[in-house]
Amino acid sequence: MKRFFRTPKGILTLILTALALIASPHEGFQRVMPELLSAIAAAGVLDLVILRVRHGGWEFPSGAVLTAMIVAMVLTPYGAWWVPAVTSAVAVASKYVLRYRAANIFNPAALVLAYHAFSSGESWWGALPELPLWGVAVLSALGIFMADRVNKLPAVVAFLFAYYALFTLMAFIGDPQPVAEIFRSPDLQAALYFAFFML
Repeated sequence: MKRFFRTPKGILTLILTALALIASPHEGFQRVMPELLSAIAAAGVLDLVILRVRHGGWEFPSGAVLTAMIVAMVLTPYGAWWVPAVTSAVAVASKYVLRYRAANIFNPAALVLAYHAFSSGESWWGALPELPLWGVAVLSALGIFMADRVNKLPAVVAFLFAYYALFTLMAFIGDPQPVAEIFRSPDLQAALYFAFFML
């Protein structure tokens, strides 16, 4: 276990757990925990079985746990508990279908499926959008640490620069009113969460 929590997947598991614990009191433990735990259980059990069949041994489904945590922390906690579970299971199954060379591609399309199939909304509660400014500081500090740890900081900076530069340009070209929302909560936190932990 000690060795696992020194790996990038282990560190990300700890970071997402910390974000969930920070966000949960505001969102309500009784609201977010059933969805978070059902997503982890569904994705974890599915991946555990697939890994057993594919590799012939039992392996901890760390990728599935991370996928489930991200899915649950993006979807609204005000929906049915089983929506994040089904969405996470679809995301895990899709990683065995949608592959590039030896690497799997996390399929954010599973979140689109949740929206259309279950009329589920997204709140990005795991990105701490309901907290004051210190929430952005915590999210950014953890995100920078994680991105630096996996040598993805240049990709994160490039994405955020292009993202905000294009919206700034749109504000100068057209009506700035709708574009202004991108620079405020919850869109700001969602962009940071996406860049640091999903990109």
